[in-house]
Parts: sequence; C-alpha cells; structure tokens
Amino acid sequence: MASPATPEFSFPNWTQSRNDSSAATKNSPLTEEVRKHVADVYIALACTLIAAAMGVTLHLMTNCGGLLSGLGSFGAVIALSSGAYASNFTARMGLLLGIGLLQGMTIGELVAVALSINPAIVLLAAAGTAVVFACFAAAALVAKRRTYLYLGGVLGSVTSIMCLMSLLNMFMRSPMLYELQLFGGLVAFCGFVVFDTQLMIEKAVGGSRDVALHAMELFVDFVSIFVRILIIMIRNAEKNQRRDSRRNSGSAHGSSSSSRKSEMSAFATTTRR
Repeated sequence: MASPATPEFSFPNWTQSRNDSSAATKNSPLTEEVRKHVADVYIALACTLIAAAMGVTLHLMTNCGGLLSGLGSFGAVIALSSGAYASNFTARMGLLLGIGLLQGMTIGELVAVALSINPAIVLLAAAGTAVVFACFAAAALVAKRRTYLYLGGVLGSVTSIMCLMSLLNMFMRSPMLYELQLFGGLVAFCGFVVFDTQLMIEKAVGGSRDVALHAMELFVDFVSIFVRILIIMIRNAEKNQRRDSRRNSGSAHGSSSSSRKSEMSAFATTTRR
C-alpha cells in the first residue's frame, strides 16, 4: 500500500511566506488604539511647545535662562528617557512640560537677539519650523510602515560626525565647519522627524505607548529645527543690515561730496566776480 504523499516544505517556500507576512504587516492599517496614541502624542507635543513659549517669555522678562536651565532640561530628558515614574502618567507629563519650560528658557537669549534685530524673524522661524515639521511628519505617517526606519543608523552616524566637528571647531574656529554643522544639522533633524514618527508608530503597534517619551522625542526634533532656522534667519538679517548700512553711508558720502563741490563752485564764481 502506497503511503500518502506528504507536502514538501522547502526553505524558499518558508522564506516567501515570511516575506508575504512582512509585506502584509507593512501595509496593514493602523488600529484604533494606535491612532489614538498618535493623536495623544501630538496633543502632548502641542502642550510642550506652549510650555516652551512660556519659558522663552519668562527669560525675556527676567533673564533667568542660561546654563542652569539647559542642565536642568538635560537632566529631565535623561529622567524621562530612563523610565522615571513609569507607572505615574501625571508625573511623566509634568517632566515633559518641565522639559519644555526649561528648554524655552535656554533658547530665550537667542530669541532675544532675533527680537532686537527684527521681531518678525521669530514668527517666521516658528511658522517655517511648523511647516517643515508637519510636512516630514505627514510623509512618515502616510508612508508604508517601517519604510524609513533604516534612517536610524544613518542619522546616528551623521549626529556623531557633527558632534566631532563641533569639538574640532572649538579650537579651529572655521566658518566652513560652522556652516556644515548648521545646515547639516537642519537636514539631519528633518530626517529625525521622519524616523521618530515611524518609530513611534512601530512602538505603539508593539504595545509601547509612552505618550510623554514619544512627545519628548518629537519636541527635541522641533526645537532643534527651530533653533537652526532662527540662526540662519538672524545671519541673513544681519548681512542685509550691514549691506544697507554700507549703501546708506556710501550715498551719504556721495551727497556730502556733491554739496562740497557745489559750495566750492559757488565760491569760485564769487571770487571771479
């Protein structure tokens, strides 16, 4: 009696089924719980940005920001990242808002410089940052899941290189290195918006739904982009002011020379008479 044929299970077939499962996971729509988590993260991000604006205002009124507020913000970021008060949502949200307030106080001096040049610079930088952030976040949300997670290694390498360049530039004082840091950092943190957004979604799908931590990561991206855009706009405004000043001084010198020539011509005419 012939034995019944057994179905063959070869390695290529197993690989194909695994790839099909992975593709289905990438294309599967987000669940209601994940969508709610994403909405909660962006609400927390908005609250943190409001706290940062309050921190900037506090510095402008009292000049209280600086090194201490920067160290305090750094310590709060470490505490939130290390899982402090993991079971206490209110405490973690308090840490998040504290990070926003302290970070706002830290960048308050830069905002004060921009306001002294042209108050419109701050509004334009904030609006530009919001547009850039929204565009890259939307690109990450509508893209296939896990599409941009490979950026993590690339962006980590770029960040390490920029840190090394920053240390070198403390001694070299090279304008070219500063330009690379400024514009390279802007591009890198735009990439981090995409990466962190997709990473947040994958963590939420996997069950990790830490609203405060995910909002903090996006807040760091937002502030990093804002600071770089603001610095670029301040430098451009200063260049325009210097150019206008040279132009005005040149025209004033030309008009004074013309008046002196006319006075000399009138004096010569009077002398001949």
